[in-house]
Amino acid sequence: NNVGSLLFDFLSYLPYSGLTKTLALFIITLFFIVTINFGIYTLNNIAIEDKSQVSPRWQSMFWGGLLSAVTFVLYLFGGIEILQSTMLFFSLPFALLMSVMAWSLLKGLGFERQYYSTEVSDLWTGANWRSRLRQLVIESKQDDTIFNLKTTALLAMRELRQLLIGTYGLNVTLQQHFGRDNNQLVLSIENGLAEDFFYQITLFEKPVSETAQVHHALMVSTNIQVEGYPLSITREEDLIVDILQCYERYMKELDFVIS
Repeated sequence: NNVGSLLFDFLSYLPYSGLTKTLALFIITLFFIVTINFGIYTLNNIAIEDKSQVSPRWQSMFWGGLLSAVTFVLYLFGGIEILQSTMLFFSLPFALLMSVMAWSLLKGLGFERQYYSTEVSDLWTGANWRSRLRQLVIESKQDDTIFNLKTTALLAMRELRQLLIGTYGLNVTLQQHFGRDNNQLVLSIENGLAEDFFYQITLFEKPVSETAQVHHALMVSTNIQVEGYPLSITREEDLIVDILQCYERYMKELDFVIS
C-alpha cells in the first residue's frame, strides 16, 4: 500500500542494507535537489525580462521557496499519488508548448536555409537604406556603374587585400580589367589545400525588350555561387562584409569536404 517504501523494503533483503539504504536516500535527495534547481533556473529565465542578465538572488529564493511550499502542501494532503497526478496535469500544457517550439524551430531552419541559398546579396542596413532605395528604383547608367566599380568596389578590395596580406600573411591577388567589352574586378585568396577562393564583380548589360534601353548592373560570382547574383554597392564597408560572408561560407564548405 505504500509505494514510496518499496525500494527500502527491497534493500532490506540484500546484504549491507544499511549502507545501500543510505546511498539510495542520498541519490533520491540529490535527484530532487537537481530537479528543483532546474525548475528554478527555467522559471527565472521565463520571468526575467533581459535574458542576457543574471537573475537576482531574491528571485531564485522566491521560486525555490514557492516550489518547495507547493510540493510540501501537496504531499501533506495527498501523498505521492497527488504529486504524480499534479505532475501529469501540468505536463500537458508544456507538451503543447514543446510542440509549438518544435514547429518554430523547423520554421526558423527554413528561413535560415532560404537566407543562405538566396541569390541576392543582403546588404541592407539602417544607415544606407536611402541610397539602396535610390539604386533600386532609378535605372543605373553605364558610366555610373563603371564609376562605382572603379571607385567604391576597387577601393574596398584594395583595403581588404592590404589587411589580409599585412596582418594575416595571406597570399591575395587583385586583378582589374577596364575596357570597352570587359569591366571586372577579381579578388583571389590562395589556398594550398583546394581551389583558391575568388570574388569576381563584372559589369553586366541586358537589353530591355520593351524599350531600346540597356540595363546595367554589377554581377558577383564566387566559388560557392558561380551563377552569380546582382550587387548594389553603396559603401565600401558593405562590399567588404559581403566578401567576408562569402569567404566564410567557402571555408565552412572546405572544412566539410576535408573532414
